[in-house]
Amino acid sequence: MKRIFAVACAAMMAPPAVVLAGAAEIQPHRAVYDVSLQATDPSVSLVSGTGRLVLEITGSICDGFSTTMRDVTRVTDREGTVQTTDQRVSSYETMDPPTFSFVNEIKVDGQQQSSLRGEATARASGINVEVREPKDTSFELRRGLFPVAHTLLLLDAAAEGERVLEAPLYPADESGDQVYDTTALIGPERTGLPGARAREVEALRVMEGAIDMAVYRVTMSYFKQSDGAGEKVPETEMSYSLMSNGVAYNVLFDYGGFGLTARLAELELIDGPGC
Repeated sequence: MKRIFAVACAAMMAPPAVVLAGAAEIQPHRAVYDVSLQATDPSVSLVSGTGRLVLEITGSICDGFSTTMRDVTRVTDREGTVQTTDQRVSSYETMDPPTFSFVNEIKVDGQQQSSLRGEATARASGINVEVREPKDTSFELRRGLFPVAHTLLLLDAAAEGERVLEAPLYPADESGDQVYDTTALIGPERTGLPGARAREVEALRVMEGAIDMAVYRVTMSYFKQSDGAGEKVPETEMSYSLMSNGVAYNVLFDYGGFGLTARLAELELIDGPGC
């Protein structure tokens, strides 16, 4: 299979700002997704799941990108126990210099489960992370891309006709001390909003010429770094239809024992400052 090893190696050998020499751009927008349980393994006790995910991204490559996300999901198991998870994420990412400030909070049934707040800076030697919450600490990690830089790299790869992208990603999740290896399988360019349901098509029509825009079906696998031998198993996988301007629809989160779908319900375009 074709891989863009040159670009992936550039991400490992230089700060992300050097990688972002491509032509990809992200349309600032606010997207609302309806979440539902897609399938479960017989060993998993979940019987239903619903929720809503709201994602907003504003800014530009020149001024940096602000991203907010709220994901509220309610699941029910075979015993009838209902659990509601509320995750809120906000971040600000600059391209040059490559910096990333982040806040990640998770509540379960209204009770705080975790809270992470800090800043990260990518240097030639790796990523320096300064965590402010839950307690002050700092550490150095291996080289990696921040989330928006990672998406821009993916968009450039797709536009160039590449089918596989391997690149390290620092998403600042969990305790903020993990750089993931990611592998993206990129489908061929298509138009006509393939895979979009009627409601998604209606939402996407706020973009002029959406029906003629390039769309790529992407399957992204996330791996934790491991020194062990043998084939690595992804922590999670995510499949989605990615438009050439960074808008996504028809999303599937695969957690192994169960899956969640996220279907685009609303889309609002936001005026950006440009460069």
